[in-house]
Order: sequence, then C-alpha cells, then structure tokens
Amino acid sequence: MGSKLIRLEQYCSGGDVWENFSDLFGKYSDFPEVHDLARDLNYQLDLAYAIYWVAGPNSARKWINSNVPALDNLRPIDCAGNPELIKRLREFLIRMPS
Repeated sequence: MGSKLIRLEQYCSGGDVWENFSDLFGKYSDFPEVHDLARDLNYQLDLAYAIYWVAGPNSARKWINSNVPALDNLRPIDCAGNPELIKRLREFLIRMPS
C-alpha cells in the first residue's frame, strides 16, 4: 500500500492570511539587511522581512541557507523561486512558534 505524502503547502492559509501575517513585520522593509535577504529570496520583500523577524536579525542569513526539516530538508532560499514551495515556506513561517 502506497502512502500519499502530505506537504505543508496543501494547507496553505491563503493570500489574506499571509498578507496579514507579513504586514506585521513590514516595519523592517527599509532595513538594508532585509533588502539583502530579499535579493537572495528572488526579490520577495514580504518573505524577507517576515524571515528577518521570525529567524532573528542575527540568524536570518544563516537560516535561509540551512536545510529545514519542516520544509522537507529544503533551504528557504531554494523555495523562493517555485510558487508551490513559496506556499510551503509561507505556511511554515505562519505556523512557526515565536
């Protein structure tokens, strides 16, 4: 019997939930280090400032380049160029404990 793999993006909360979540961290959008993260994340500023807050200013760069078990051992930076994986990353960030 084969089991179907359940991916986090299948539970994606949707655009409004992500917008409301990421808007909480928009105050970081002008930080130069956030713009550096955004460049590495396919110029997705909303992901960059959410990650900046969730991972922490001293750890964000390291975190986007680390394999994350909840992302099926993908690096967040690898998710940034794929629409389905962006959903996975967003859902993970929304659910990540603060």
